[in-house]
Amino acid sequence: MRKKVAIFANGWGYEYLLTVIGGVYECAKEEDVDIFTFINYSTLGEASADSKGEFNIFTLPHIEDFDGVLLMANSFNNPAEVEYLHKKMLETTIPVISLEYELEGLDFLGTENYSGMHDMAEHLIVEHGVKNILFIAGPKGHAESDTRLQAVLDAAAKHNIMIPSDNVIYGDWADETARKIVQDYLAAGHTLPDAVICANDNMAMGVCNWMDDHGYQVPRDVRVASFDCLEDGQNFFPALTTVNRYWDKMGYQGLQLLLKKIAGEEIPKHTVVRSRLECGESCGCKLTEAKAQARLKAGRDVYAKRLTSMVQDGHYRNLYRFMRKCKTAEELHNSLAYYLGPKPSMEGEDFMLCLEPNFFVADEELRTDCYSEEVDAIYSVDGDKVAPLKRIDFRKELFRQAEECKEPRSYVVVALHNEDKSMGYAVFSIGIDIVENYVLYKWTRHMNQCLEQVRQNATIEALTESLRESSVTDVLTGVFNRVGCEEMIYPYLEECWHKEEAGALMIIDVDKMKDINDKYGHLQGDLALRTVAEVLRLALPNDWIIARYGGDEFLAAGRCENAERLSILEDTIAKCLANEVADKQVSFELTVSTGGVIIEEETDFSLEKYVRIADERMYAMKKIHHQRKGV
Repeated sequence: MRKKVAIFANGWGYEYLLTVIGGVYECAKEEDVDIFTFINYSTLGEASADSKGEFNIFTLPHIEDFDGVLLMANSFNNPAEVEYLHKKMLETTIPVISLEYELEGLDFLGTENYSGMHDMAEHLIVEHGVKNILFIAGPKGHAESDTRLQAVLDAAAKHNIMIPSDNVIYGDWADETARKIVQDYLAAGHTLPDAVICANDNMAMGVCNWMDDHGYQVPRDVRVASFDCLEDGQNFFPALTTVNRYWDKMGYQGLQLLLKKIAGEEIPKHTVVRSRLECGESCGCKLTEAKAQARLKAGRDVYAKRLTSMVQDGHYRNLYRFMRKCKTAEELHNSLAYYLGPKPSMEGEDFMLCLEPNFFVADEELRTDCYSEEVDAIYSVDGDKVAPLKRIDFRKELFRQAEECKEPRSYVVVALHNEDKSMGYAVFSIGIDIVENYVLYKWTRHMNQCLEQVRQNATIEALTESLRESSVTDVLTGVFNRVGCEEMIYPYLEECWHKEEAGALMIIDVDKMKDINDKYGHLQGDLALRTVAEVLRLALPNDWIIARYGGDEFLAAGRCENAERLSILEDTIAKCLANEVADKQVSFELTVSTGGVIIEEETDFSLEKYVRIADERMYAMKKIHHQRKGV
């Protein structure tokens, strides 16, 4: 049986995610391992309810189901997520490796920040004669940023260059912040530095853009360098001089180490991947032919990506169009099955949409803490066709799918929610590429909106049904009222006649109802009517329709083979009523008169005729009852 490895990550830094997990996948194919990646999109800036809805995806998997875990803890924006997963990892006995973020008690694999940054600073000083350096750091106290700053300070000191404290300014990794830092630095009277070194590529690109906007050229007027070696920075103009963290190698090595530990081998508690200088145009060096061709290709791909984006936008609109009127699980399943078919173009094969079992129950709140053990697979694929709507144990179903495939599988699982209320989750098996350019984020946001509309439809439908029921229900007895009789019983009898099915109409009238009200009061009269209604529900088959036609008169209709069966039902009503009166110790005599008629095949259906016959037979019984009582 193939090994199963779980990955936990945040999807905002998609290039980091793509590169690291790309390396993991490469190793997984070689080692025959299934990968299950749980991704969220929480941020510290979001409303707490929405962050909790995103966070919940990390509560879905049972850690003990897997053979090992890779924790991309440095990608998380919310400290609460790190704390939760750290605690879960310490509680489990399976091997866990934390990538790029050291957590007590867990094995660590990360990038060494110092050497690459030191080499870059020394390159600027030795090769390009840089003396006046402005360093734009990450947040103050951030371990990685502080290490990169120290590497630059050490390289400068080695060559007898001092970087004054005014030339070290702390940012927040964002390009807009870096632009403002440069502007404020020069506005304060500082001269243009020989080089601006940034703690990451995003800030470096912000600096280059500010220089261009204000008439300066990079690298002619000022050289720029940074850290991370993002694809955007390499496709930028000028291509950035930066430090490569070799995230793909780290992902590959991370899974290798994890598999060794799963196999019982000893591995280092602390493993570091060396960072290396990557020279580019922003420091004044020339691009290699390979990098120049890669940037050229990226430029040509812009058009293809725009077309792909347009197709995706059309797909989102179609999802809404096919989902917006659905109000039941069956309707939603049928709509998605029709639109997506067995091979969804964007979601990929084996895509699965799972919703909480009470998603369509309007008067029940959705969960805010984890998920139900069983969920409704609203859409899933079975071989070459869409699977029927079914309730599943998600863990068993997902692992079964993976085990049935000959080749190792990779899955991505994301939360679907309305603020902190968990609606369900989606499972993709088309590879990690779906996180590129925030495609997965956009998909989840569109699907969340569609599902919110569906749940609102279900709520409105439930309210409408409740109002409809109240409009056709007799408040006192709980059976249909006269309107309900006209909407339910009459159409039913006509349908029986059209279909030539055995049916019957029965009229039930409370005996001496006026005497009960006059002698015992209307509260006791109400008790009499409620008791009769209860008896009718007990004595008649479950599929019969019962209505209070008015006053003390009830109508009932349902399947009935013949007059003999109808007579048995009338006797059953009488006996059941006698028992109910005795059990309740009713202080007055309570009986009913009944009259029934079988719906027969005839040329023309006449409802008035059947009501008249049943009424006549009821009054005939009432006359007998009165004669027995000497009335």
